[in-house]
Amino acid sequence: MIVFSLVALLIVVVALGVLFRPFIFKTKTTSVSHDQVNAEAHQYQLARLQADLSDGFLSSDNYEIAVRELEKRLLEETLDHVATGSFARPTRTILAICTLVPIVAVSLYVLLGDPSSLDGDETKNRTASKEVEQMVSGLVEKLKKDPNNPKGWTMLARSYKVMGRPVDAEKAYAAAEAYIANDAQLLADYADVVASNANGSFLGKPEKLIQQALAVDPNNAMALWLSGTAAFDSGRFNEAIKTWNYLLVQLDPTSEDARVLQSSIAQARAKGGAGPEASTALGASSLKPQAAVASHATISGEVALSAELKKSFTANDVLMVIARKPGERMPIAVFRLEASAWPTKFKLDDSMSMNQQVQLSQQKVVELEARLSKSGQAKPAPGDLYSEPVKVTVGASNVALRLTLVRP
Repeated sequence: MIVFSLVALLIVVVALGVLFRPFIFKTKTTSVSHDQVNAEAHQYQLARLQADLSDGFLSSDNYEIAVRELEKRLLEETLDHVATGSFARPTRTILAICTLVPIVAVSLYVLLGDPSSLDGDETKNRTASKEVEQMVSGLVEKLKKDPNNPKGWTMLARSYKVMGRPVDAEKAYAAAEAYIANDAQLLADYADVVASNANGSFLGKPEKLIQQALAVDPNNAMALWLSGTAAFDSGRFNEAIKTWNYLLVQLDPTSEDARVLQSSIAQARAKGGAGPEASTALGASSLKPQAAVASHATISGEVALSAELKKSFTANDVLMVIARKPGERMPIAVFRLEASAWPTKFKLDDSMSMNQQVQLSQQKVVELEARLSKSGQAKPAPGDLYSEPVKVTVGASNVALRLTLVRP
């Protein structure tokens, strides 16, 4: 505030100095020198008139008229100069302006400006924090009067989490647990809070809440991230890779979240014994040592791109081969690859299963679909190329899928 005031004062002084410079630094020219110039000019012009009269170019009457006109002009110029040169310095006006300009400027700033912004972000943050605390206090009082308000408890829990009060947030979530049973995002938030209060451990209730969230929405990003983290912390690195790979295809490949997730996957591969060159197919490196996938539990083949749609293909498109139970939307297994040539071969097995309880090897018949994603994300989007779904027996090979359709 002090620095701002000093700078503003300096600007006002400079502006007033420029405005009143002609009066402060007045040019020291006198009327004597100006009169001398006028007199010399008058003598010269009078001498010319006398010469014209002597040479007969000018009559006596005209000479008298010209002389009077010359004297009149000399008198007018002298009076004008005296009036201008003797103009008094407007001291009172200068003082009035110098006083009023700062007063008016400060008054306008107080009325129209934001003086509080001079205190910086810290003051704003303190004000916002007080407002949040007041809001939360009001919500607590309301819940004391109406404890059977699950929506209010949920709002309070999320507020406590944002405020960095995880213990209070956990209590509030517990009060609303029945209400959030079918909300994957809130269940994942609840799990995150409980794990935070347990020093980052996902054992017990956090893991149970994560599984509950994924049962509600298998594609919930936060639940998938926490599930992979829980597996990583427990040393189940292959499971973490599979889960995080499934999440990765839902993210924008150029986003910061995707880069962070790729780094986590690389760490899991290094700890689990899989090199960084491992396949980027979903869960391709997540085979369990004690449960190698039998050859009969695989589906292999190739995906071709129709000639009509080849012009729509770009190097950044991601190919996905998706296996589902016939008539269901939830994938059982997904193969993911950045295709560079056509046709492209694929192979699905249990390492690419989305759920440990529902694996490809447990199925007899599945429905296969190939999709070329423009966004690189699992969620279908306009412009994606895809094939007609076909039913195949688990264990089949040489399955042919052809991309012939464009999602509107």
